[in-house]
Amino acid sequence: MSILSVCSAGDFRSLPEPGWTVIGEPAEKEIFSGEFLAVGEPAPVCESRRMIPQRLETAFRAEIDYTDTNGILTHWDVTSNTVVKTLLPGRHYTFTLSFIVDNCTLKAE
Repeated sequence: MSILSVCSAGDFRSLPEPGWTVIGEPAEKEIFSGEFLAVGEPAPVCESRRMIPQRLETAFRAEIDYTDTNGILTHWDVTSNTVVKTLLPGRHYTFTLSFIVDNCTLKAE
């Protein structure tokens, strides 16, 4: 699973006023690698990640293997809707991703 557009480098200045400035262009960043068994109930897939304060306008991407009730395995590489969020220093944010099997979509909130 990855976030498609995020800056991972920046400068911090304390004077005349504290603040961050991002450096470079936003890029894709992997946030989870491995297997996760979804059982229909909300559960954390990826734990806390430190991020530079910045304005995000990004989507998430996930590769999903789904086995239906007939035992047929399907592989999908899906991208979520775009999420817009300003990450502020010292705050914690939670993004909820929902995979909807009926129409093969990944929804981010």
